Amino acid sequence: MSKVNLENLPFGLKIIVAPLSIFLLLSLIFYLFFLRPEVKELKNLKNELENLEYKVKFQQDFLPLFARLESEIKKIDKDLSIIEFKPISIRDFKEELQKKCTDYNLNLIYLKPDFNLTENNQLKIEVAIRGNFENFLKFLENFLKLGYIRKIDALKLNKELDTLNIEFTSYIEVSS
Repeated sequence: MSKVNLENLPFGLKIIVAPLSIFLLLSLIFYLFFLRPEVKELKNLKNELENLEYKVKFQQDFLPLFARLESEIKKIDKDLSIIEFKPISIRDFKEELQKKCTDYNLNLIYLKPDFNLTENNQLKIEVAIRGNFENFLKFLENFLKLGYIRKIDALKLNKELDTLNIEFTSYIEVSS
């Protein structure tokens, strides 16, 4: 293999090679110290923007549901004011809840009672249901009219594809 000897290059070619080498070296330094960090920052900003877009879309999807749910709950509250509350055993409550879920095409995921009674002889129960939002509203309205649930707290909605996961905490009067 032969070595390239720069001394043997014609003067005109030396004039072109030297500035070109300096330009390439400066371009590489510029890219490594100025452009590359900016590209990384742009990628981070793009990821943050995508995350914010997802959150906005999520809010746009759920705000109408929350508004509708709020109006339905107000309507149900009016209806509940005339309902006489009845004590029920945990087993009967669970059976009734499962039956109503089946009637409205919903799946009861879990029912977790907290066995510490409140001072009003009420039992706190965490419930998770999966299904369609429209069916859940009908279920909730019908189930509340039975008179077992005194209060609902901490309603949480989580959408996965076409399915809605609903979690809530309710209080029932326990029969002895």
